[in-house]
Amino acid sequence: MMTTRRLAFCLAALLLVALLLVAGALRAPPALAQGFGWSAQTLGRIDGLIDLRASPHSPSGLIALTRDGGWRALAFDGEALTDAGAAPFMGKLAPPEIIPHGRVGVAPGAPPAPDDPTAATTPNAAWFEGATRRYGHGVLGDAVEGSVLQVAFADRRILAHRLPESAVFEDLEPRILDADGDGTLEVLAIKAYLDRGATLALYAAPAGADRLVELAEAAPIGRQNRWLNPAGAADFDGDGRPEIAVVRTPHIGGLLIHYAWDGASARLVEERRVAGYSTHAIGSQALGLAAIHDMDADGRPDLVLPKQDRRMLAVVTVTDAGFAETARLMNPAPVAASLVVVDLDRDGDAEIVWGLEDGAIRALSRVD
Repeated sequence: MMTTRRLAFCLAALLLVALLLVAGALRAPPALAQGFGWSAQTLGRIDGLIDLRASPHSPSGLIALTRDGGWRALAFDGEALTDAGAAPFMGKLAPPEIIPHGRVGVAPGAPPAPDDPTAATTPNAAWFEGATRRYGHGVLGDAVEGSVLQVAFADRRILAHRLPESAVFEDLEPRILDADGDGTLEVLAIKAYLDRGATLALYAAPAGADRLVELAEAAPIGRQNRWLNPAGAADFDGDGRPEIAVVRTPHIGGLLIHYAWDGASARLVEERRVAGYSTHAIGSQALGLAAIHDMDADGRPDLVLPKQDRRMLAVVTVTDAGFAETARLMNPAPVAASLVVVDLDRDGDAEIVWGLEDGAIRALSRVD
């Protein structure tokens, strides 16, 4: 009798597990190419692909950084991307003291005129100087980091912020964005303490100031040689104020975190987090492995980024319950080059384009 009861119990348990697995499968996010309104395709392959970014000076609006050929302009014939020659301007106008592999971050939109009242507080461009080896983490490909943030303002002034010996900018390109939704731009950088690891820091030149000041920062990770990578800023939760999306320790567990800033305090405050994402490969110069776009046309921006193994892309949104994945797409190789939102075919609908470790360039296009 005991054997029969145990057998019945085991069968019931197996049935329950099967039902739970089926229910989980039904709740799993749909594949991007199946029922989500987007289709995925491979647009070609570039040998030695390092990174991608948008550029108005390229026929397709897209340029590629290659290992042997530098920045290359790409053309799109409706089916494939092809090399259209050296990308104009890229690397030719960089300040001479910029750190190795550093890039100039540029403000979105047109700047105000130099004599405009807002010009003195509007950053146009930003970059890192003061190359130093005092940290030695080397997560971005070498042990050289920046120690000075330089910001060019619309009134033609260039102001600097120099870090103390206890920290570096473990970053390649400052981001110019509106961190609190007040219409004024700030500069966002990855700051790393030698003994407490990385954090986010915001900089600006307040009205009437003749120097660049640190406005706010997030709590450091808490251990040396721990890094984080910003994914962008947008009003993800619909509360009328932007959140800064960050993947903390993208090589170890990958926590997607939203931070908010009230525009006045000295602290960026964490709002929500979830594990399982990565926006960087160790040693890579590509820091833009995430894109912000309204994928489901609901009027609220979504975040598109790789899962921890970087083979799967996920579309992440925010609901009343927190983060939620609405779609996934498996890639044949890990994502290695930045995700770029660009209208390749000039039809008014943007594509999401990214590169893989094997040099393939893939794209998501909206399905009519």
